[in-house]
Amino acid sequence: ITMRTMTRASRRLLRGALTHSFSIQTGSTITFTSQHRITSMISIKKGGYSGPGIFPVALRMVYEVSHAVSIPVIGMGGISNAYDVLEMMYAGASLVMVGAENLINPYACKEIIDNLPKVMKEYGIKNLQDIIGRTK
Repeated sequence: ITMRTMTRASRRLLRGALTHSFSIQTGSTITFTSQHRITSMISIKKGGYSGPGIFPVALRMVYEVSHAVSIPVIGMGGISNAYDVLEMMYAGASLVMVGAENLINPYACKEIIDNLPKVMKEYGIKNLQDIIGRTK
């Protein structure tokens, strides 16, 4: 992937990733942590967009950033089931985080973990490490 094909927001994220430690929560918060301050890049002051609707955007961001940097990327944004976990990992996430789904279903993480082996078997996946970043 080249900087030319990435979106303007992705380029900004990538530049920050290369120069700072950072945390990305797609859609709602993008923060960069430096030694002296935490600066919000998006300060809409009205809250963010989360849940299953943000998943396609989060998936794209994980794909773009993970294929442009050599550090692990945590996929987050709209993950609500084991299938979403696999998609996020195929896109390049080394780990995933479940957020808003926990507000809808307090057992979401347990259910995802319980269903993951069944979904992996359905797709013939023996080891999650083998699928990280497999989408070209």
